[in-house]
Amino acid sequence: MARVIAVCGAFLALTSSAHADSVSSNTANGFARLLFTVDPAAHETTEVSGGVLTLHFDRKLAIDANALAHGLEAYVSSVRADADGQTFRLALAQTVTPHTSISANHIAVDLVPATFSGTPPDLPPPPPKATAPDPNTLPALIIRAGSYANFSRIVFDWPKPVRYSVAGKGGHLSIRFAGLAKPDYTQLEHVAPPWVKHAGWRTDVSTTTLEFETDPDSAYHASTDGAKIILDILAPKTDASVAKNVTAALPSTNVAATPAASAGAGASAAQTQAIAQTAAQLNGSPQTAPAPAVTEPPQQAQAKSAGNAKPAADAKTDPTPPPDSNKPQVTARRTRDGVTLTFQHTNAVAAFIRAGVAWIVVDGGPAVYAAALKTQLGDFPASFDTSSGDGTSVLHIGLKDNEQIAAHGTGPDITVRIGPHVATPVTPLALTRNDDTPQDAALASIVPGGTRALTLPDPTVGDTLIIIPGAPGHGLPLERQYLQFTALPS
Repeated sequence: MARVIAVCGAFLALTSSAHADSVSSNTANGFARLLFTVDPAAHETTEVSGGVLTLHFDRKLAIDANALAHGLEAYVSSVRADADGQTFRLALAQTVTPHTSISANHIAVDLVPATFSGTPPDLPPPPPKATAPDPNTLPALIIRAGSYANFSRIVFDWPKPVRYSVAGKGGHLSIRFAGLAKPDYTQLEHVAPPWVKHAGWRTDVSTTTLEFETDPDSAYHASTDGAKIILDILAPKTDASVAKNVTAALPSTNVAATPAASAGAGASAAQTQAIAQTAAQLNGSPQTAPAPAVTEPPQQAQAKSAGNAKPAADAKTDPTPPPDSNKPQVTARRTRDGVTLTFQHTNAVAAFIRAGVAWIVVDGGPAVYAAALKTQLGDFPASFDTSSGDGTSVLHIGLKDNEQIAAHGTGPDITVRIGPHVATPVTPLALTRNDDTPQDAALASIVPGGTRALTLPDPTVGDTLIIIPGAPGHGLPLERQYLQFTALPS
């Protein structure tokens, strides 16, 4: 096997040094012209001395030296190439004056005899390179968009049929058209279909390329309808598998929701009522209570006050946990390469990592005694703070390294583990959208075990999060990026 590898390596070395070089000669115009075609480009110098014409190139040429004398018997008696393959020496059969001209990758060396009057013509200059046109002078390409249960559709309205190609990988998709146009994204931005958003465009001499960011789990399908080119971005499998059940869980409104993540689970009466209340709010109807488990459109959510949780006492003044071990407690245990936190008698939690900070948001759990918990965490966190109020506790644990986070239920308790290798599979939540009325579009999900949505500020990033604590084992395995907001993995 070692010998085979060595032979292959030698072959690759030889083929990689090959050049597309050639030479031809012509004596029809009263002088001899040697025309070299060199690829890649090379530079040449000419010298005549003692009846010998020396041609030197700045790289080795892949040509046969004997080809230089072919058909030039009246001008050249013999040719010799130096060992470096860069220098050729032509013994002249008569007195000549050399003349050289260059055009792109062509080099002409003329051997002008004394009987020729004048100077041979230079090679014609190469044609000018074509350049991409000014984008502002291009015709508009209207782009239409639609949102459906299992896919988002983008339609490119070309005035006449054009050839196209589509390439997609890892959440990035590009479509290239054999035509020039300036895309008009107005309708696409207005509809804002899920699982896709535009990410720029460019043109060259004769083509237009549009770039899109898609959900990493989304496939695509392209087709044509006359001159129209249709690009469908398919829902991720975790969303598409439950989208067909959405209608059954919805009242006749303009808000969409998803059933529980397990395939056969249905919405509870409280969750269905929450959906109806959110729909009434989005449609301008009065409502009597907030929708606990439905995410609102970002423009409405961000208008709310940042933070439903009240700040807790500082860790330095936090009281010592009561000695009564029968009361629900929050405890932490330092492991070999991470920490494990246990929340006794707790049903709902949200756990995720953002900007180097582990978030643990517990709804309905025991009170958190920050001083004791900080001691139990030991040297693991880079920083630690907690706040609580209204039945909710929020823990921020600063991380020193790249860590993972996982939550699972153990009887009436919830355990959260943080470490380099703790991630466990989760049952994906489905985010479903309803676009019957684009201006009232909503993206919603039924979260098993969730009872309310909390709007909390992120002091590290400086924006606002909508967090729904729920039963452990359910979440988003991957980040989902939409035009208006980003759904974080949790």
